[in-house]
Amino acid sequence: MTRWVPLAVDLAGRRVVCVGGGPVAAGKLASLEGSGAAVTLVAPDLTCDLAERVAAGGIAHEARGYAAGDLDGAALAIAATASAEVNDAVAAEAAAAGVLCVRADAAPDAAHPGDAGLMAAVRRGPVSLAVSTSGTSPALATRLRDELAARYDAAYGELAVLLGELRADPAVRAALDAVPSAERRARWQAVLDGATLPLIRGGDRQSAREEAISCLCSSSG
Repeated sequence: MTRWVPLAVDLAGRRVVCVGGGPVAAGKLASLEGSGAAVTLVAPDLTCDLAERVAAGGIAHEARGYAAGDLDGAALAIAATASAEVNDAVAAEAAAAGVLCVRADAAPDAAHPGDAGLMAAVRRGPVSLAVSTSGTSPALATRLRDELAARYDAAYGELAVLLGELRADPAVRAALDAVPSAERRARWQAVLDGATLPLIRGGDRQSAREEAISCLCSSSG
């Protein structure tokens, strides 16, 4: 399983087909919230949570069992039914069509185990902290995700936004372009190690910005 490679994918506007409408499917689709993916559920019945999401217009629903061809045009397939036979058929179709497939019940020795996984993730604005055990232990992945969530609060998302703004600021870019690369790295590190993050936590974003600019543009770094 160590052959699996962590990969972030932009699914905005792309077709994702989830076969299954139970709690496992709901959990998998929760990882896609906010992604902008065009999600279609294929299942005769849905959990209350998924039914509410369908009613709200967030996802499409085909109220029937899986049929060959359901993955046409998909960028990602999720096989999350209670039937190993159905999940295997979904994964087989995905493999034949070159569609990445997350198989919820996959075992390493399954005929078609799938070739993708949805990581346990913590999102802080543009920052994503994701954990994968390559399918060996969802419980451990969840535990590690929860530890990351406790360690990295919402201020890190605000910090990432601020640093992105400063990277694009012409004055900051000019100041950094004028020094060697080692000095540039030291200045960014000074931002991360200094008072910028505590100021953000304190709600003083203007002072945080000024502190960061001072670190990046000062000749003393």
